[in-house]
Amino acid sequence: MSKEQELKKLRERIEELEFVKDFQQDLIANFEKVTGQELSKNTCPNSW
Repeated sequence: MSKEQELKKLRERIEELEFVKDFQQDLIANFEKVTGQELSKNTCPNSW
C-alpha cells in the first residue's frame, strides 16, 4: 500500500471516528435533557 493510499485510509477512519464521537455526544446530551442527569460529567474523559 502506498503512503498516499494509507493516508487516505487513515483520514477516512478519522472522519468515521469523529462522526461516532459526535453521535455519542448527541445521545448523551439528549439523555441528559430527558432524565435531568448529568451523565457526561461522570463518565466522559475531561479532554472534551
